[in-house]
Amino acid sequence: MTKNITRFLYMRGAILIASVLCVVLFVSYTHTTRETTTCDVTRLCVAFLDVGQGDAIYVRSPSGKSLLVDGGKDGSVLRELPKVTPPRERAFMYVVATHPDMDHVGGLAAVVQNYDVDTFVTIESEKETQATKQLGVAVIDKNVNRVVAYSGDVYDLGGGVIVQVLFPFKDMDAEDANEESIVMMVTYGTSSFLLTGDAPMFAEHEMVRAYAQGIQADVLKAGHHGSKTSSSAYFLAAVQPSIAVISAGKDNSYGHPHQNVIESIAAAGAQILNTADNGTIIMESDAQKITVRRAR
Repeated sequence: MTKNITRFLYMRGAILIASVLCVVLFVSYTHTTRETTTCDVTRLCVAFLDVGQGDAIYVRSPSGKSLLVDGGKDGSVLRELPKVTPPRERAFMYVVATHPDMDHVGGLAAVVQNYDVDTFVTIESEKETQATKQLGVAVIDKNVNRVVAYSGDVYDLGGGVIVQVLFPFKDMDAEDANEESIVMMVTYGTSSFLLTGDAPMFAEHEMVRAYAQGIQADVLKAGHHGSKTSSSAYFLAAVQPSIAVISAGKDNSYGHPHQNVIESIAAAGAQILNTADNGTIIMESDAQKITVRRAR
């Protein structure tokens, strides 16, 4: 009898421990952890790089093909990329300049010079700066293909990862470069990431009108670093993100993210992650669930 009781208690304890382990594994799989390492090559990886007050987003398919959306304002992108890219991978199928502002294109010339780039994706903007001149020279010197992005364009990264351009539309009459900012939807299975550059409310409303339910996404890169010029309640209601990422510099002079944007995102029910607070943020998907890791 004593042996039976002992065996029963042992089995019950083992079941309890196993149950706890299952819960721990599930929680660690669905919640954020404070660590960043190289992207898992078997999954889709979307890494929001900590480049200060600017944008730089690394996207890698399980097929090995990758895309870089913007490059921050300076060489910080060259510091952050090796932290997330697999060893000895120094190639991009696409490098995208969402628009010509310095905090998005300043580091891209260095990327083109130091990596093998197949295609450079940009907008048809008349704005020219020293940074865009340097980038243009690098694209020509490295014999990189150049394409202008418009709504409806699709880039296949292989392995089931599709990148669709949602904005800008052709024949638009934009008042500034932000109104032409490239917006992309990255999808892999049921996982989706909406990358908005500096798209303002005008662009947000145009996209909701054009795509309706087709603009929903699990993860939203909040437009214009969390500025009040973007992330309208109307847009957030259409996107319905679970997570909103803000790419901004610590104590930046613009006050990004603006308080009303933080409140709007919270009211929409999304968790907010900010590179200023969390450092580089890595998100990975197995085509169903998204896991999140952050530097701090």
